Amino acid sequence: MRILKDLSLFTAQTATLNYIRKNSSMYDSFEPFPAAVSVKSETACARYALSCRYFCCNRIRDYFFQRRRNQDYLSVEVICEGHFWYRSGQTGFLAEAGDCVLLHPHRDNDLLHMPGDVCRKYGLILQGRVLEVLLREFHLERTVVVHLRDPEGTCAILNRIGNEMKQSGESSYIELSGELFKLLQLLSEEERLLPSLSRTEAIREWMAGHLGERIRLKEISEHFDLPLSRLNRFFLEECGKTPYRLLEEIRLEKAAELLRLSDLTLKEISERVGYCNSLYFSNMFARQYGRSPKFYRAMFREKPGGEGDGENGGISRDTAVRRRPRG
Repeated sequence: MRILKDLSLFTAQTATLNYIRKNSSMYDSFEPFPAAVSVKSETACARYALSCRYFCCNRIRDYFFQRRRNQDYLSVEVICEGHFWYRSGQTGFLAEAGDCVLLHPHRDNDLLHMPGDVCRKYGLILQGRVLEVLLREFHLERTVVVHLRDPEGTCAILNRIGNEMKQSGESSYIELSGELFKLLQLLSEEERLLPSLSRTEAIREWMAGHLGERIRLKEISEHFDLPLSRLNRFFLEECGKTPYRLLEEIRLEKAAELLRLSDLTLKEISERVGYCNSLYFSNMFARQYGRSPKFYRAMFREKPGGEGDGENGGISRDTAVRRRPRG
């Protein structure tokens, strides 16, 4: 694995809007390629303690780019051959054969493959009632990259997961849950190459994943094990602003993105980023960006080559998944 100091490799890529769902969005840019894909119902998976709703084994030789804004699921990527570029939050890195990458929810994640090299990798999307608990117990909740000492043993587990994904019935979910537990347990014992985000970045990304909710300081304090008495001082020292000011900025940044890249109404956008009153939202937005939300949107729609034109290509409002993400 190699860390990138410059993230321009990712920011220079362009992609087309694939879907917007709640606070999450995804952009794609690639040609179709052979992949062994198995998918289970998201609703059915939610009934089990631990499950996998998407599994694939890809062999990629051409250009591939996927930008995930505020990803709303945990994906696990295991590199078997070649290498693949990733960005998780503000960290970019090259993952190589034998590396396992965990792309966590409530973060911006980019996946990139450049032509000229063949990469073979597994990709999984995990969910379940005890997933968050297991990640904490195995100290994987902030881990991004681990190096596999026994890639063949890991691949054997992955192949069994792939076989169970093709089955149906109650027993297949039970077997699947057992194999997924073994995978997480194995990852907890491996060497952590990229162990965690800074606490400041983790808090920022947690806030970004809960914009539509009423966030209380007590929740932040308990979730990140920060005494309530020290919380404001921590934010002022680390971020130069109070927790509420940081949250306000994140809400408005997300609102600006939705104004540029979607056709949601102002009322829908204000509710999605956590404002109950759309007039208050408009006032706060104008204070931050120097113009009203309506004028801000019009500016990007009328300007050829503006940021909104480059990424969504004039795509209409879409709140449902149209294509399954490729792992």
